[in-house]
Amino acid sequence: ITVSDDMKKNISNLIKKKVFIIHNGSACGLNIEIKTLNQKSINKIKKKIKFSADDKIILFVGRPNKRKGFFDILEIWNSMFKKEKHCKLIMLGITKKDIIQKMKIMPKNIFPMGLVSETDPFYEISDYLFMTSHHEGLSYTVLEAFQHRTIVISNKIDGVSELVKHNFNGFLVNKNNKYDYFNYSNYLQKDKKLKENFLDRSIKIAHKFDREKFLQS
Repeated sequence: ITVSDDMKKNISNLIKKKVFIIHNGSACGLNIEIKTLNQKSINKIKKKIKFSADDKIILFVGRPNKRKGFFDILEIWNSMFKKEKHCKLIMLGITKKDIIQKMKIMPKNIFPMGLVSETDPFYEISDYLFMTSHHEGLSYTVLEAFQHRTIVISNKIDGVSELVKHNFNGFLVNKNNKYDYFNYSNYLQKDKKLKENFLDRSIKIAHKFDREKFLQS
C-alpha cells in the first residue's frame, strides 16, 4: 500500500505483487475546513520579518538535511535572492544555528522559525512555497500550500509532480535549477491574472484530498 500514483509506479517496478493506493497522504487527507486564522499570529510574524506590502515572501518547510533540499534552498537563495531587497525567506523546521553552520553567516533576509506548532499563518502570508526536496511520497506540504493559496515552485520529483502540473497550477524545476526558481517567481509577480488562475486550479486539487471524504469512504 502506498500514497500516490508516482510511488505506485516505482514500487511496481520492484515487486510483482499488486500495489494499492490510499490516495490521501500520510495524514489521512487534508482538513479543508475554512479556518478562522489567528490574526494576532499573522501580525506577530509580519513584525518579526519587518513585512512591507512590496515584499515577496517565500516559504521553505523541511528539515536541515540533504533529502529535504535544505542545502539546495540555501544555495539558491545565496546565488539568486540574497541581494533582492524585497525578497524574504521564511524557513519552518530550521534554526539560526542550522543556517550559520552551513553559510557561516546569517543573511538578513532569511528568517528561520525552528519547529512551529501552527503553520497556517506562515502559509497565509507567503507568496510562494519553494519545494527543493529530493524525495516525497505525496507531499502534504504542497497540499497545505494549495489550501492557503500559496503558489508552489518545486523540484521535479515523484510525489510532487502528481500534484503540481507545470505551467498549469505551478512550476516544476529540473534538478533544482536556481535560475528557474528566480525567473518563475518573478514571472508570476508580473502576471497577476495567471497567478490567480494557478491558485484557483490548485485549490480544486486540494479539495480532492479532503479528509472528510476520506473518512466517509
